Amino acid sequence: MRKPSTHLKQLQSARPTPVWVEKRFDVLKLRYDDQVSLLRKLTDVDLQVFSGYLTVSLAFGSWLSQQQPLDYLALIGLAVIAAVLAISTTVMLLFNFKRRVEVVATVKNLNEAFGFEAAGAIIPDKKVNATTVFRPWRSVYYLCISSVFFGLSLLLYSKQVRPNTSLEATATGKPVGLPAGQAHTPASGPTGLPPSAPQRQR
Repeated sequence: MRKPSTHLKQLQSARPTPVWVEKRFDVLKLRYDDQVSLLRKLTDVDLQVFSGYLTVSLAFGSWLSQQQPLDYLALIGLAVIAAVLAISTTVMLLFNFKRRVEVVATVKNLNEAFGFEAAGAIIPDKKVNATTVFRPWRSVYYLCISSVFFGLSLLLYSKQVRPNTSLEATATGKPVGLPAGQAHTPASGPTGLPPSAPQRQR
């Protein structure tokens, strides 16, 4: 095996050190600040999307509760709107959650590069960062969204146009009118009263 020439050794020794090696701390800190800022922004987006969905749904439910019974086409249209709101909100929260998981993994790698995760690297026999447990709250979001959509569905179901039975039956549930098979005999007399009723003298 040939040994590298003296000229090659001189070229290798004269090669400048990369900037990221000389300023390793500054490069890592820049990336750390960027990822932490992104994580905060993603969390704010989650809260804004979820609170916006709740606000729109409550306004929609309040308006719907004050409306008269609607026909089926109107109910189907409102149901589609409610479903689109719920599905789009769920999809946005899901994608935002996946991106936030990636950012958290990057921040953990940066913590290891700084030595925050190694016991004794900075503090004797201790780690700088405490042991954490992953606590996702997306299940709470999904539960609230499904509950709100179910409530809107019940309101839509209650707004169906139903047959008007007020002219077909009395409050006691008995049909209005003469029994079946009995002929109607109009009243006689100038006032429409039966003949036996006393008549008013003119």
